[in-house]
Parts: sequence; structure tokens; C-alpha cells
Amino acid sequence: MEIREVMSAPPITVGPEATVQQVARLLYEKQISGVPVVNAQGELLGLITELHLIERNAPLREPKYISVLDGLIPINLEAHREYKERLREALATSAADLMDQTEIPIAAPDDPIEAAYDLLSKPDETLLPILDGEVVVGVVTRTDLVRLIGQLEGKLDA
Repeated sequence: MEIREVMSAPPITVGPEATVQQVARLLYEKQISGVPVVNAQGELLGLITELHLIERNAPLREPKYISVLDGLIPINLEAHREYKERLREALATSAADLMDQTEIPIAAPDDPIEAAYDLLSKPDETLLPILDGEVVVGVVTRTDLVRLIGQLEGKLDA
């Protein structure tokens, strides 16, 4: 079985200029867990998931610092990096500001469905953009895979 047989197409996407409020409304109204952010040509720029929206609105926790000669030095560099990222998210006003651009898993329509199972089994991955060349032509979510499993299980019971 190929990914094209289970992917949702055409995908619901947003442009980088969409406001955070528009993205939140779209996820709520369409009852989806995330959207690809695409340019005018439909090329993938990043992803926004419900987790990005939740983290954007969660309280910020400032890392602990030590003061040396009127300067502040973070005690834990990883906590400082995380704080800077959370601050960036909290100040986001557009999809371009909020979207995740790092290591986005992707697949092609003719990839085997097992690739989608493998990628979406990771805890942080909930949305798999499907690209034909550089253009987003569909998405696969965990819900799509659960629906497929239900259909396959139903056929086995019959």
C-alpha cells in the first residue's frame, strides 16, 4: 500500500503571512492537529501544530542566572536556549514567526505506508507532509493511520 491511498488531499495549508489567530481558528474549525506552512508555489516552509499554539500561550519560565560584573550568565545553557525559543514562540504573530522549520519529516505519495507508520510513531511527530517534488500535495496524520488500521481490522474480522 502507498501513502497516496491514505493521505488527506488536497492538504489544508496556510501561508507564512497568516496570523496566529487565523491558524488557531483553522485548526479548531477543521478539527485538525496541524498545518503545513507553504509559499505561493505550494512549497513547504514549515509546520505549525496544536502543540506550537499551546506552547506559545503557556507561561514562560525564565532560567536561573548568576550575576557577574553587571552581566547575567545562564547557569544552564540548554535551559537558556529553550527559554529563547519559547520567548520567540510567545512573541510570534504570524505563521512565519511560529512555524517549526527544523528537521521536518516528509514523504512522497508513492512511498510505502510503512514509512508513514515509522515517522508518525515518534512522540513529537503528528503531521507528515506529503511532497511531490517540492510541492505539498497532501498530509498524513495519526488519525489517518488509525482510520486505516480500523478499516484493515474490520476486513480481517469479516
